[in-house]
Amino acid sequence: MSGVVDRRNSWEVADLKNEEQRLSVQWGDGAQSHYPWSWLAEHAAAGVATDKQLKLAVPKHLWDQSFQSTLPRMDYEALLTRSGKLQLCTYLERYGLAFVSGLGVAEGTVDKVGNYIGHVRVTNYGAIFDVKDDGAKATNLAFTNQRISAHTDNPYRDPFPGIQMLHCLSCAEEGGATLFTDGFSVAQRLKSLDSSAFHLLSSIEHPYEYRDPDAAVLLRASVPVIKLCNEEVERVTFNNRSAAPLQHEELQRYYEAWALFDRLANSMEFTVKAHLRSLES
Repeated sequence: MSGVVDRRNSWEVADLKNEEQRLSVQWGDGAQSHYPWSWLAEHAAAGVATDKQLKLAVPKHLWDQSFQSTLPRMDYEALLTRSGKLQLCTYLERYGLAFVSGLGVAEGTVDKVGNYIGHVRVTNYGAIFDVKDDGAKATNLAFTNQRISAHTDNPYRDPFPGIQMLHCLSCAEEGGATLFTDGFSVAQRLKSLDSSAFHLLSSIEHPYEYRDPDAAVLLRASVPVIKLCNEEVERVTFNNRSAAPLQHEELQRYYEAWALFDRLANSMEFTVKAHLRSLES
């Protein structure tokens, strides 16, 4: 089972009204919010990070295969405390990855845990996406026992997933390992190997698309494979199966850069492996 946790406000705005004393917001789910202009002015000023606050920010740690021996782990009981929630959020901010053991196998647990640290977003998949092997009846690669290469999920979604959570309810007798790759680390290596390839993947927005005619769902978004903010990597978006056709004058060079990123992301040098069942022991 998996779910998407968003620690940002992910609601869509249906309507804004600029009123004399306040700003009124009509949200996509029908809820309404009203913000006095004085309150907005006060909080806009408070939202500017000071030098002291920036120094307190959790530094990111980029990792590779050597991270295998020091994967960040914690017990579910610890997560029930304020310090435990803070620890999990710190792990996610620093490494982009964390494991929680002792969850049991009750359905819906991933939804409960996600709401401990944020808001579990309800998407076209619902709040929880069940991942299971449907064999020949599978309509999604996630519903098979085939290996899935390194990728970021839901690249066609805007806003994109903040945190994705996986909860193992049952596992195969053999195999079933989950592979993780640090896309930021891969981007850094790409930049050192081929700055031109890095520039192409960070400057050209790639379209991604998801279609489900039976459910009347069409999702599209365009974003660079490597999104930068102040010359630093802010986000990695890479998914071969959801990539839509790209039109660009440097198409061959772009896809050569894409292929190089793909090779790096799927190399053992940048991959750690976890059998989720072992984390319950």
